[in-house]
Amino acid sequence: MRGTTERRDCRQAAVSAAGTAVWLLAAAAVLLWVRQAFFPSGAASVLLAVLAAVQAAGLIPLGLALRDRLKEIKGGELYEARQY
Repeated sequence: MRGTTERRDCRQAAVSAAGTAVWLLAAAAVLLWVRQAFFPSGAASVLLAVLAAVQAAGLIPLGLALRDRLKEIKGGELYEARQY
């Protein structure tokens, strides 16, 4: 049972992280599109570029959190905690 649960939990964690990554990248893409379409130069253009970079930088902690979660699952900590 543990193997099945472990695979399911790993899959759920990966799918969740992938969905979040898609949203982060979509938000960054929208910001860059607005920058290109409406503010090709000036302070607003710089601000939108910075905001898009911040959105994309959110992928770093997302990847770290996924790595830690997968380690927890592989270590069986979640499975062992369910036994109590």
